[in-house]
Amino acid sequence: PLPLSLATTLASDNGSFGIMFDVVAGEKSIDVTSIDFHTDLTSSTNVEVWTKVGSYVGFEENSSAWTEVAEDLVQGGGCGDVTPIATEKFANVRIEAGSKQAFYITLPTESLLYTNYYHAEGIHMEGTDGNI
Repeated sequence: PLPLSLATTLASDNGSFGIMFDVVAGEKSIDVTSIDFHTDLTSSTNVEVWTKVGSYVGFEENSSAWTEVAEDLVQGGGCGDVTPIATEKFANVRIEAGSKQAFYITLPTESLLYTNYYHAEGIHMEGTDGNI
């Protein structure tokens, strides 16, 4: 299968230590092999990524529900550019067809940038190997 990527906005209405979001696999299973994130930092920073089966909703303060899948020291890309996490530092996360998986990206400072985006249908991506 060909690797596919899913991009979202780099708008940055908010800054925080972390962000939680859900990914729902469509008709086919998908593998998440890395995540890029948006930070205002251009210096080195630690990043952690945690995951759990199902939604993050109701588990925002339950650390025992989460499993760490990445920990890396990265060079921040700065506002308007993505900061990648090395794939060798990221444990593959398999999301079975029709299943939901939560992710939590966290930094040691309030430098993770994001925007509030609400859409009833979510973000949709289709490729030759499936959809999200």
